[in-house]
Amino acid sequence: MLSTPRLLAMCAAACLAAGTLGACAGPRSPQLTTTAAEPLTELAGKPDGFTPTDDGATLSFGETAYVVTTGFDTGLPVYWEVRVDSPRTLTVDQVTENIGQDPAMIGRPAPKQRGSGSSGSTGASDSDDETTTSAAPPPESFAGFSCFVATFTPVAFGTDGADISVALPSVTPVDDAGLRANFVERDDNLYCGLESNDPLPAYTGDITLGRSYERAVVTWAGKRDRGIVGTGVELATVVSPRNTAQPAQTIRWQD
Repeated sequence: MLSTPRLLAMCAAACLAAGTLGACAGPRSPQLTTTAAEPLTELAGKPDGFTPTDDGATLSFGETAYVVTTGFDTGLPVYWEVRVDSPRTLTVDQVTENIGQDPAMIGRPAPKQRGSGSSGSTGASDSDDETTTSAAPPPESFAGFSCFVATFTPVAFGTDGADISVALPSVTPVDDAGLRANFVERDDNLYCGLESNDPLPAYTGDITLGRSYERAVVTWAGKRDRGIVGTGVELATVVSPRNTAQPAQTIRWQD
């Protein structure tokens, strides 16, 4: 469907060609004006005694951070208490049992079936007609895994009863220097054997105040090359341009 400005442009072009632009003009539409809402300058609905944890803070495992997430388009806040516990070490066998397959084979190509021509080829031997299986590239060998569990507990909405979506913070494994460490692409909760693999809800209509939501963060060490092994977890929020009252929060748990 054509938009109104495009229809007017086509009409004007046709009338110019006919020399009758004045006859083409229709009744004048009323001017539509919209005023964008001013960005919020305060944190609405903040619970008593809730003080957002300072950006750049480093906490010990088991300590609670006070985190504010906001709707990117609205700036309305949701208030959380977040805790990250000490990591648990998992063997490759334990992870294999938890996810139902060898983690070394995730994303690896399946063995290819290889033949050497049709049976009607001149001079082909019996062995040439046989289909063989070519070896897949050797998988990464894991020495082990570490599982951190972050617990998110929503404590209040500052949405005045409206249901909104908020920008959830990222949680990533980091090393002692704060560099991003080895991680898995998805299903961290399954790797760690948590009962739920449901994602942390971003829509307030799906969030239950006071309920604890667990979100696992996995890091690993390789046998041939250990890579950067995570010793802590970093949380980073997303700033909404619609709320100047809450700066970004980057918080790390590490002992």
